[in-house]
Amino acid sequence: MKLKTLIKNTKKEYVWNYFKKIVNCDDSGIFDKIWDELLNLKPVKSEFTIFMDSDIEENHQYHFIYGRKKGSDLNYNLSMIPWEEWLSMKIDFNNSSCTGVWERNFMLAHTIWEMTWLGYDNESVKLEIAKRMEILNECE
Repeated sequence: MKLKTLIKNTKKEYVWNYFKKIVNCDDSGIFDKIWDELLNLKPVKSEFTIFMDSDIEENHQYHFIYGRKKGSDLNYNLSMIPWEEWLSMKIDFNNSSCTGVWERNFMLAHTIWEMTWLGYDNESVKLEIAKRMEILNECE
């Protein structure tokens, strides 16, 4: 299933219940704007599949989202990818720690949290990606 399809077929409120715990926020206004933008953006092709995994460190469980290219075992940080590309990514529920409906909502909340690492809307994310790429290019 692709991320855009999952978003369209999921009740926002279910994902919000997990998201607000992840980001420690009770203001649903920002999440509502994110959700609406994700519903309205047109996906562009991506070579990545989304995976979720977890780890326990000092008695606390951490969850992390990453991407993989077909046929590769390398894990990629996806935080510097525009939202349109995220939306076309498939989600691997078989190899992820989330399988049931509620767990899918949990995984979707973590995915959106990862998507917003550089900003709370697609244009802000794109601007931040461009800034960071410019810095990287200056260092070469």
